[in-house]
Amino acid sequence: MKKNIIALIIIIIISGIAAAGIYFYKQKTVPPPASHTAHEEAKEELQTQTEEAEETPLVEISPEKQQMIGVKTAVVDFQPLQKIIRTVGRVEYDERRITTITTHIEGWIDKLFVNYTGRYVKKGEPLLSIYSHELISTQEEYLIAYKWRQKQSGTALEESAVSLLNAARKRLYVWDISDKQIEEIEKLGRPVKALIIYSPVEGYVSEKTAFEGMMVKAGEPLFKIADLSNLWIIADIYEYELPFVKPGDASRIALSYLPGREFSSKIDYIYPLLSAETRTAKVRFSIPNTGAQLMPQMFTGIEIK
Repeated sequence: MKKNIIALIIIIIISGIAAAGIYFYKQKTVPPPASHTAHEEAKEELQTQTEEAEETPLVEISPEKQQMIGVKTAVVDFQPLQKIIRTVGRVEYDERRITTITTHIEGWIDKLFVNYTGRYVKKGEPLLSIYSHELISTQEEYLIAYKWRQKQSGTALEESAVSLLNAARKRLYVWDISDKQIEEIEKLGRPVKALIIYSPVEGYVSEKTAFEGMMVKAGEPLFKIADLSNLWIIADIYEYELPFVKPGDASRIALSYLPGREFSSKIDYIYPLLSAETRTAKVRFSIPNTGAQLMPQMFTGIEIK
């Protein structure tokens, strides 16, 4: 009986060991789950594509084609970011170079030597002549003092005669009569019928209000003469762009009238007024007019950095 029990126990132990061995063997040979396999395959494929992309460029352009389409290369560098403002402007007269011609006497325009706008005049060129009763009376007084001064030369009254002559000369200066014109009056020995007004500057007639036979009053403007050797360019800047501009900012100026030509300038002045309609402020550039290439009222393109 004992032998049978021992044999049964041995059989049970052997069976357990065999079952455990079979179980562990199956665990080793079971394939991984399908989802895990797909994930690993996708990962390997992505890695392969990445390596291929790194090895092979996406687009290849031959040097010949690069030259044809204008491809340029540059060394990578660190530079400060710049805001570029583009606007349009208009060429204007430099107000500091405009001379207004007036007369200091009241009278009538006897002769007009410059009779149209746009005409170029030289410094010292006659513009017009004016006839005036007051001018003739003042000349007569001067001639009397001049002749009396000559008679009293070397006498006790010479000093008084000189003082009287100087006072008469000053009255002629008030009428804007030059020393050269006074010398002509002395040579003639009689009053000059009409006073010639000469241009004090060189430039172009931008405005003309004088006509022959016209009566003029003292201080009335007759001509405006503009020196075009230097001009202004006035541009509009939007309100939201104003914080990015300041006097001294560099700019490039181009005109359709001169294709391919650019002018360099800087902001000269920012006007302290804002247009309520356009919400813009005006900025000014000063530019030399070399070769008289620029004319007032021309439009320009402007790039401010």
